[in-house]
Amino acid sequence: MNQVRLLGKQTIVRTAVVVAILAASGAGVWTAVHFGKPSAEKQPLALKPSEPEPEPPEPRLIGIWMTDANATIAEKRTTQWISDADELKLRRQPITVITFTATTVTMRPHSAPNPQPYEIVSKDGDQVVMKTWFEATKKDEEFPIRFDGKNAFWLEAKMFSVNECFRRIH
Repeated sequence: MNQVRLLGKQTIVRTAVVVAILAASGAGVWTAVHFGKPSAEKQPLALKPSEPEPEPPEPRLIGIWMTDANATIAEKRTTQWISDADELKLRRQPITVITFTATTVTMRPHSAPNPQPYEIVSKDGDQVVMKTWFEATKKDEEFPIRFDGKNAFWLEAKMFSVNECFRRIH
């Protein structure tokens, strides 16, 4: 008799576990059906088809550029005398890396590492004028950029007496 009671209790416990599993599964299915898929107007923005990247205002700029100290120093020597100490000082300056996308420019290390929007305010052959927020002056500044072939440009920052060459690295 004790064995019959023990088998009866085990059967009841097993049945209760199966019923609990089925109930939990049913609740999970119900939850997924009712809450799992928001209506079309409640879809997160990331799930909507992405809009294409805007056309770059100046496709020649897009990429990653780095200071070319040799070209910059050679150019300076055409307009002024540079001592060995001045040349060494120029070569020891931190390397500036500029990254252009279709809509932003990031300059390191001379400004905040966060991308800034930019616009091209004028174009003329191999020269464009870019306008962007400049951290050093805390205002929008315009910078003439003169392209020197496909993989180099000269950036002029008159407020700092800078005319610097950059080479495309990517």
